[in-house]
Amino acid sequence: MARDVFPYWGPYAVSKAGLDMLIKIYAGEIGKTRVRANLHDPGIVRTRLRARALPGEDPSRLPPPESVTDAFLALALPECNRKGEIVMSAAVSSRPK
Repeated sequence: MARDVFPYWGPYAVSKAGLDMLIKIYAGEIGKTRVRANLHDPGIVRTRLRARALPGEDPSRLPPPESVTDAFLALALPECNRKGEIVMSAAVSSRPK
């Protein structure tokens, strides 16, 4: 959302773009510590917000939010070395980078 243009979604898109930059800056600030900061982009999932924004879309064709939990877990593992990345759900496996 932060990189695409969707008329009438300005405040939402700006908040996503701001979050992208905030994570990158914070990761730089804590770069010499053991703390990691990444942003997980789950992609398109079935949510109430999406249903309200796209009422004609068939929600049964979208993956549920639970389908991306493994990506969150992979980023939380102590072995994960990612720092300051915007990580797409499909790019995260059960084994950290």
